[in-house]
Amino acid sequence: GLGEASKLLPVSGFVYSTIYSACSLIIPLGVVVFFCGIVWSQLILREITLFDRKGKKAAVVLQKGFGLSHERYEIYFALSKEVLVVTRKRFALRRTWEMLTREGLVLASITERSAWRAVLRKICGHLWGILRADYDIEGQMDCKGSIENAHTPFDRFVCNIDKPQALNARDLLAVSLLINIRDKDKWYPWFN
Repeated sequence: GLGEASKLLPVSGFVYSTIYSACSLIIPLGVVVFFCGIVWSQLILREITLFDRKGKKAAVVLQKGFGLSHERYEIYFALSKEVLVVTRKRFALRRTWEMLTREGLVLASITERSAWRAVLRKICGHLWGILRADYDIEGQMDCKGSIENAHTPFDRFVCNIDKPQALNARDLLAVSLLINIRDKDKWYPWFN
């Protein structure tokens, strides 16, 4: 074989063809599994349960649908039986979320602060927290706020708003947790 004639890789033709055949099988199989994982993650509707500090169910988040441009979530609060609708813009440069009433009235818009950080995160992952996403909040009654990440390897964030009477703190906390769970900053490059 080539390795025997050139003395670069001293293996027999049988060993070379066995390794080549194994790689020829494993690589396409890995590509198929990876592609199926991407399709699965994009098509399966999510259900998230949020618990209070006593371990009781506080809210249930159900993904109610998605299209090519948006995902729609409904947050059902256990005690008050209220419903909050949240939409997420898909495949955007910066992550964008909206809080809505069930009737469609926009309560707040939550947008990722830095476009360059978003692009670098898509290429490099979050780099031990350095590229974690921060968000700006613009809501009713001209309220402004932010969701600030700690930018450490361990996921931690603080949510602040300048007019607490404009947005329900419980709603903002539930949406912040949804954003943190749904748009979890990954250690590896990711397109969405």
